[in-house]
Amino acid sequence: MHSLPEDGRIQLSSFPAGCASFYPRTLSCLMKELKEEAGIDVPHQDVEKVADLEFTFEGEKTLMHVHVFLVKAFTGTPTESEEMRPRWFSMEELPFSDMWPDDPMWLPVVLRGGKVRAAFHFRGHNDILSQRIEEVDAFA
Repeated sequence: MHSLPEDGRIQLSSFPAGCASFYPRTLSCLMKELKEEAGIDVPHQDVEKVADLEFTFEGEKTLMHVHVFLVKAFTGTPTESEEMRPRWFSMEELPFSDMWPDDPMWLPVVLRGGKVRAAFHFRGHNDILSQRIEEVDAFA
């Protein structure tokens, strides 16, 4: 069983993206996708939902609803796939300049142990026109 490195490094991944379902099925889908795309097994008790994010885009009808989970422990070795290339970062060296512009607004809350519910409205993929971010105690 692996757990988060003691030296404070974290792994950031924008996967799995293979599930378009509602939350009750999302956790089961997460387990399946982590196995398929990263080669790791994660017990349900070692996964915690830490963010619920909604993204809309000017001039588009699309709503992206993203559930963010923290994996506390896993078995197996994260491996590169078509979907992801695992990389570890120290907290001080997170590559925010290579990430979506909303990430610096909510990710630090999650990394310090909080939970976030947020909505962002974009023009294109780089300009945030509006945002609503709230720290929450738990998700229903």
